[in-house]
Amino acid sequence: MKKIIIFLISLFFTQVVFADQQATQALMTDLAKLQSVQGQFGQTIKDAHGAVMQQTKGDFALNRPVSGQTQGLFYWNVKTDPKQVLIADGKNFWFYDVSLQQVTKQSQSAVATQNSPAMLLSGDLKQISKQYNISMITANSEQKFTLVPIKTAQGSGTFTQLVIIFSAGELKKMQAVDALENHIEINFSNLKTPAPASLFVFKKPAGAEVVQA
Repeated sequence: MKKIIIFLISLFFTQVVFADQQATQALMTDLAKLQSVQGQFGQTIKDAHGAVMQQTKGDFALNRPVSGQTQGLFYWNVKTDPKQVLIADGKNFWFYDVSLQQVTKQSQSAVATQNSPAMLLSGDLKQISKQYNISMITANSEQKFTLVPIKTAQGSGTFTQLVIIFSAGELKKMQAVDALENHIEINFSNLKTPAPASLFVFKKPAGAEVVQA
């Protein structure tokens, strides 16, 4: 019994909860360290009942906006079925569905208004506090940020909650819950810097059809 009490006391003192301004500043500090990074990801999507709907893995890269820019660069290459490539080049957002041989092109500024994990990682830091209510729990070397979209006249976006987890200052995991209560979990690994500029240049595959969204 004594050991249990000691454990509970240690747990209480190693977990600290922050909200609003402190949490926002801490998140921006961690995200700012991801100025240019590439690595691998594994993603699992589960339905509201916990059943696995899809599992994918692949490569990703991002370059955050530098001074004077509002749009970052993003690369997401799904190497397992359904194979897809997503690239945000600072002006346009490209979505290539390999099986359909179809490319969808749209303005990146339009996509940036969506509260997606990709836009959170590569978007403008100044917009984060305007778009989310943020809280943070720290436990030892881990920081867990919970972001709840602020409702506007246009609604609160695709996701009802986003979670981003750093361990010892390194990006480890993201979680999201969408409007249908599907749960998305993304684990990151093998991170390194910088990300090559060539990853953010979309080259239309031969024979692929381009559709303007």
